[in-house]
Amino acid sequence: RRYRKADVLRLKARREGRDRGAEIGSALRWGEPVLDSSITEVRPDGPYYRGQSAVALARDPEVCFEQVAELLWTGSLPAERPEWPMPPYFEASRDAAASAGPDSPPLAWLAVLVPTLASRDAGRFERTPEAVLPRARSLIRALAELLGGGPGPESLAESFLWSATGRPRKHAPALDTLWTLWADHELNVSSFAARVAASANADLYSCVSAGLAALSGPRHGGACEQLHALLEEIKRPARVPQVVNERRRRGEAIPGFGHPLYPQGDPRALPMLELAEEVGPRTPWVALVRALVAELRERGQEPNVDCGTVSLAAALGVPADKVPGLIAIGRSAGWVAHILEQYEAGFLIRPRA
Repeated sequence: RRYRKADVLRLKARREGRDRGAEIGSALRWGEPVLDSSITEVRPDGPYYRGQSAVALARDPEVCFEQVAELLWTGSLPAERPEWPMPPYFEASRDAAASAGPDSPPLAWLAVLVPTLASRDAGRFERTPEAVLPRARSLIRALAELLGGGPGPESLAESFLWSATGRPRKHAPALDTLWTLWADHELNVSSFAARVAASANADLYSCVSAGLAALSGPRHGGACEQLHALLEEIKRPARVPQVVNERRRRGEAIPGFGHPLYPQGDPRALPMLELAEEVGPRTPWVALVRALVAELRERGQEPNVDCGTVSLAAALGVPADKVPGLIAIGRSAGWVAHILEQYEAGFLIRPRA
């Protein structure tokens, strides 16, 4: 039997399209990279920022979060902490952010602050690094000051800890560690959202708002809140095996453990867990996390970055409801890096369904 050549070619193209679609579809679920990026590479020993180990940077007490952010943005690690000024219109914007209401989660305060700052920045539509980076520095500073509760002339970590917890500046490197380990993780959900917005040529503030919106979802930034709820359920270390067994019986996962990209364990967790033991070993939630980690390790599960974050934030005295905001501040450095890289790439991200 004979077939028309055009029909054969059309069938061949359709089949190849389906095969390629399945390949792309799997890539969107923890699969192969779908975009070229020089920002972060995920290796078995953790993410590398512009070729430098994020874990090593986080463990270095001489490196602060602002330096790591500059590394992600420019490819060069500054020798000293750069000064990040507050935006001149922060006070008025902070008052507007209060409209989110006292019962709103702190992450909502940040979500209101960003477009409020944008509305006062008439030059926000420039896309060059020279125009974007000064705005990014001031924006992240404003996020930290709003979440912490008061401005200060020190580093972001020193200012936040003093305002939010009253902790001395000697504990600031611990918070720098947390923010450094959250700074980027290639095309995570929120960074991808920010990058898609940047591909449409949205301004910096709109792209950061897209990242914040994605981070607010319980399947992305909500893991720490789920772990907080679990710790509330456990109440005391002796109850850990019982609660874990009950969760297993109900077929429920244990938040804060396991990561698809790190089958041997998330390297970002250990530095934070160690610092939590140094800073606040007698903190109740640090003790609960310690017992939970011991129990889950016996069952073959390793803690991830969320587990380390909950323990270290508790040791530093950061209220549980502000932890998602802490994560947003750290990850915002990566959002800016992806926004800039996408501006430079200059194409619209538009996958096929």
